[in-house]
Amino acid sequence: MFFRELFVYLVIIFTFYSIIVQAGRYDGCSIGLDKESFLLNELENNSPKNNEVVRSKGYFISTPCFLITQENGNEIYFGIYRNEAIFAIYENFKDYTHGMNPKYFTTNITDFDGKNFMEVDIILKKNGHFSVIVYGKSDAFISWKSGLIFDKLLPFNIILSSNNNKFLYDCPICT
Repeated sequence: MFFRELFVYLVIIFTFYSIIVQAGRYDGCSIGLDKESFLLNELENNSPKNNEVVRSKGYFISTPCFLITQENGNEIYFGIYRNEAIFAIYENFKDYTHGMNPKYFTTNITDFDGKNFMEVDIILKKNGHFSVIVYGKSDAFISWKSGLIFDKLLPFNIILSSNNNKFLYDCPICT
């Protein structure tokens, strides 16, 4: 009887500890509801390295989509391609909406189950090299060198969406 009570007690303690540890991961994040649009300079936790203009972290329950545009006409889009397990990078929103001309795509990203938050990093370098990293069972990395020049002095507009679900964005990046 003693061991059963001890076991139950340890399970309860471990469960609460796990919840507390997980909750700390999301401290400092902004909450998005289906779709958010903002300027790059509004991100509190953008942490670009030397040659980058965007390095941001978010957590998504369902398939994420990102659009980054600049006044000079440069734009890069990340979203689904064909189905919710195949993602692609597009040079413009028109190509995405018509499902054509993906610049790079990857398959079998099955982590977005609609229940659990998946960690995602978005990185855009000044030379247009755009990368998205999905941490999970798939551990996916998708990247494309667009050749576009993104100037930090021009305003950036960023649009994030997550298939009618809540998501967390502008999360602190631990270095």
